[in-house]
Amino acid sequence: MNPVDGVACARRGCDNRGKPGLNIVGYGSFATKSGRRQRCRCTVCRGTVSTNTGTAYSGLRCTRREFEQVASLRVEGVSLSATAATRFNDRMVRGFDLIELQADELCTFVGNKNTTVWLFATIEVSSRLWAGSVLGRRSDHNARAVVNDVARRGRVVGCPLIATDVRTAA
Repeated sequence: MNPVDGVACARRGCDNRGKPGLNIVGYGSFATKSGRRQRCRCTVCRGTVSTNTGTAYSGLRCTRREFEQVASLRVEGVSLSATAATRFNDRMVRGFDLIELQADELCTFVGNKNTTVWLFATIEVSSRLWAGSVLGRRSDHNARAVVNDVARRGRVVGCPLIATDVRTAA
């Protein structure tokens, strides 16, 4: 599918407004934080739009990845302040020593008791730093994701002790 096919003119008063792919042509590109975007031009009114116009990505002041992270957290029922704390930790909590890491998962409910969400959390014991967290389903993927995130942002000192309450099958 050609990226221009889904784009429609957004200019008020244009006879072509809201008609995806009709009388729209490629018109160069421009740079954003998350990569290059194609610019399109309406051949009727000569107005320009991007391929993001009319989508959830329109007018973003962050990367698509950041937008999708926040949207995912909001869908899971995380408040805006908690979402901001997650973003702050991801950007600012870096370069800490990993000496003793304690990991656990906590079950909580969203809306009602039929909708459970799991919080995978890690704490660096010696500094009492909340090193990382992942919110989502109870899965191996999310358990690994929180440990990998902490390992990526922290600095491993010697052979760190990692303590969990996970039981393995005998």
